[in-house]
Amino acid sequence: MSQLVSPYNNLELKRQFTMPVLRIVAAVVALAILIVVPIFWTFQSVGFKPFQTGDYASVFSQLLIIAVFMERALEFFINLWREPGKAELAHRLEDHEQQYAVLEDKSSEEAKKLQNDIAELKYSQQLYGSQTFRISLWSSFLFGLVVSTVGVRALQSVVGDVSGLAQPQQAIFHFIDVLLTGCLISGGSEGIHKIAGLYNKFMETSTNKVKKEE
Repeated sequence: MSQLVSPYNNLELKRQFTMPVLRIVAAVVALAILIVVPIFWTFQSVGFKPFQTGDYASVFSQLLIIAVFMERALEFFINLWREPGKAELAHRLEDHEQQYAVLEDKSSEEAKKLQNDIAELKYSQQLYGSQTFRISLWSSFLFGLVVSTVGVRALQSVVGDVSGLAQPQQAIFHFIDVLLTGCLISGGSEGIHKIAGLYNKFMETSTNKVKKEE
């Protein structure tokens, strides 16, 4: 008798084959852009503003506040949208486990069916959780892009005036700034807090080093 192949296994094999190919194509395209763009345009260097320590902390604080607002808003909408489905799966799983627990003959067909149903429900719970995480991640990223598009920029807050740059360089700079700020905000308040903590640690280390040398 030939062995049946699950459609899920076919999809998994296809995914495992497709993802490396897509990554290779994306890497080749990115490398080509990095090589070709400087051939046609000579970009000027962009320096940082002469900020004090508190000025950089202010930039981090602004991003942190926006990230906290985003997290609370997304938490409300994600819970409103996804929590009923999560609760339904949990209730069905608990019901099947209780039915299996009271069975006397654990080797019966009914017991085997319940075991299969329990395994499928557990898998459905994991899949539902990963889908919720993916929805939350993409939603926060889109929110971050919108916020950065309307004017909240991370790079522009710390670098000098870019109005004197050539138009292609300005366009690329603003695109990267929007993308980077969107990623920072979508990373959440914890990620921004870690970045700020690393910056503060670096500044403290540098200050102590200068004091020792004096």
